[in-house]
Order: sequence, then structure tokens, then C-alpha cells
Amino acid sequence: NRTYFATKMPFYIEPSYTFNRYDFFNSSPIGAFIDEVKPSYLIHTEQSTGVTFGIPARNKGKFYLGGSLIYLSDQYYQTSGFTKADTADHTTLLGNTISAGFERNTLNRKQYASEGTFLTFKIRRTQGIQTYTPGSTSKTTAPFQFSHSGWYQLKAAYTNYFQRIGRVRLGLATEGVHTGIPFFSNYYS
Repeated sequence: NRTYFATKMPFYIEPSYTFNRYDFFNSSPIGAFIDEVKPSYLIHTEQSTGVTFGIPARNKGKFYLGGSLIYLSDQYYQTSGFTKADTADHTTLLGNTISAGFERNTLNRKQYASEGTFLTFKIRRTQGIQTYTPGSTSKTTAPFQFSHSGWYQLKAAYTNYFQRIGRVRLGLATEGVHTGIPFFSNYYS
């Protein structure tokens, strides 16, 4: 919940907590009647706790700085031929991120805008410790731990609605992302 402070230089503080769990390729409900029900092929869990601090840049823009503690967990099989007796490989990443950015927004609506512009630049640095525990379908048997010293992600986006022809509004939307994320312990993780 974002809190605004009406000081001589106004600013806001926005704490956040996110928890997501994705269960990919889960067995269908019909599978409950069949004896050979396969477990999920991939289960991805992500948690983050963070805070963002922002100040205005004139009356339509803002600069912001944020940081988060993150925990990512992936349970997966390295082959498509697995049974319910097999155990999944498990990769976790425990780390932190820090980000800074600029945003300028003159769009007339949050969703389905028809006039105005939106411009954003963001840079993020992430670092953490990756832990890999092999399952029964893995080619390796030894657990693995590696400290990722950090990687950067750059993101820029621009949207502009610029001409009206009858009931149609022409515009341009573009977005680009560059990341230097390193390889993890295996192809699947």
C-alpha cells in the first residue's frame, strides 16, 4: 500500500510482498481415475519482500529507487519420461535486487488509453546464491551451490498515441529489455 508524504519535497514509500506458485503441466482431473497419474513437470514458486521510494519529476513523472529480498524455487524433471516414484530436481535462488528508474505518463487512462505518452527506463541489479539438489532423473548426483555475484537488467518502454482518423487512434508502442543473467547449474534451471 503506497503512502504519500506531503513535505516540501513530496515523496512516497511503497512496501510490497509477492507470493506466486505456478504448477505447470499438472495432470488432468480425469487422471485421478487412472492408476498411473504423473506429478507436475515443473513447479515454480517465487517470493519477494521489498520497498520502493519515489519522488516527483515535474508534474507527470517520477524517479524511484527500490530494493527486494527474493526467493525463487523450481522443482522439475530433466526428462519427459518420469513416473510418480521419481523425485524432482530442485533449484533455489536466495538473493536481493536493487532497482532505479524514471517514468513519465500522460496517458488519458490506465487501461485502453487513446491519447498521451508513456515513457519508462529502469535498471535492476540482482545477486544471490543458487542451490541445486539433483533428483532421481538427473545425470549428476552431487548437490551444487554457487554464488552469483550479480547481473544487470535494463528495460525501456515507450507508448505514444498521436493521430486520430475518425474513431481510430493511431499510435506506437515499443519495449526493449537487455539482461546479463548468467547460466545456472543446468539447462533446465
